[in-house]
Amino acid sequence: MRHSGLLLILSSGVVHSATLTVEADGSGDFPSIQAALDEASPGDLIEVGPGTYTEALWVSQGAVELRSVSGPEATVLDAQGASAVIAFAEGLGADTVVDGFTLVNPEGRGLFIRQSSPTLMNLAMEGLGSSGLDGGAVWVQGGAPSFESCEFRENLGARGGALYAESAEIQLIDCSFDENEGEEGGAIYGESVVLSDTRGEYDFNVSVESGGAVKLSGPFEASFESGRFWSNFTSGSGGAVSSYGAGEALEFRDVSFISNESYYNGGAVNAEYFYNTVVFEACHLDSNDGVYDYGAGVHTSYYSGISLVDTVIENHLAYYQGGGIYQYYGGDFLCWDSLVEDNHAGTVGGGVRLRDFYSNGEVVIQRCTFDRNVANYEGGGL
Repeated sequence: MRHSGLLLILSSGVVHSATLTVEADGSGDFPSIQAALDEASPGDLIEVGPGTYTEALWVSQGAVELRSVSGPEATVLDAQGASAVIAFAEGLGADTVVDGFTLVNPEGRGLFIRQSSPTLMNLAMEGLGSSGLDGGAVWVQGGAPSFESCEFRENLGARGGALYAESAEIQLIDCSFDENEGEEGGAIYGESVVLSDTRGEYDFNVSVESGGAVKLSGPFEASFESGRFWSNFTSGSGGAVSSYGAGEALEFRDVSFISNESYYNGGAVNAEYFYNTVVFEACHLDSNDGVYDYGAGVHTSYYSGISLVDTVIENHLAYYQGGGIYQYYGGDFLCWDSLVEDNHAGTVGGGVRLRDFYSNGEVVIQRCTFDRNVANYEGGGL
């Protein structure tokens, strides 16, 4: 039953042409959420009461908002092993909104998005996926979906323990990724993506091959702002973030990297064949480590430059070279108003090791401090 002719104006200013209700005890306008979705028209709001709903949903109508009344803590969608809890038709825009649910689906995904751009808000995704799935919680191909205030916890996938994205634009705002696990990219795997992350928190994610939290494969463009990477681990390179291949941008602004670890190169960040400059602005890298590595803080190689602006690199220990930073074979090294201190290398370059540039990069250091860095052989600071 539709409340026809009713206009509901929310505090956000969004106007809904009709409100459709669903209740777990069947007392709403529709007996199921899918029945409400099938009936909905553009501009409608579907309000879902608290409870557990055993459904796998197909969203095909654009400009519809599906929203829980009591939030994800009280409203659960359980797909019981279907391929995904919610799948979206192609061509949907940002005015298609899903807000306020916990998604449950043993060994299946939470969201399936192909060539679509929905807005996903206040979703809790925990324990989704399997080792055979790319994107344990979310699979995206094409489109430009956005995620706001979503929680990804203990999900499992092959490429991307929580999120796999290919040829897509992904926006993340106030999202958290905790204890996810993947072969590549413990939390996120992105290939040919534009990724924007604001105030993201990545804690205790694990990968086998590379990118304890995030793995990016070129071409890509990625920016992280006002976020945190804490205690992520990979058996490969890039304890927090790893990239391979050419990219338009890899930028970190006001981001902290604390106690991330890689078995090989780049305890915090690793970039290879980037053909651009990795930017750190107002960042703090502290106590990242590698078991058997070059560049315990940051490792870049093959035309992959580094820019430090108002950034602190401290308390790193590299088994071989470049306690704080190791940069190999070209790319610019640019340092302004930054501090590199208390880093240690087993052989060369306690603070920073710049190796084999062969005139393929420029070195600019202005108002930077190198203090109490130690190398067992040469170049305590640089």
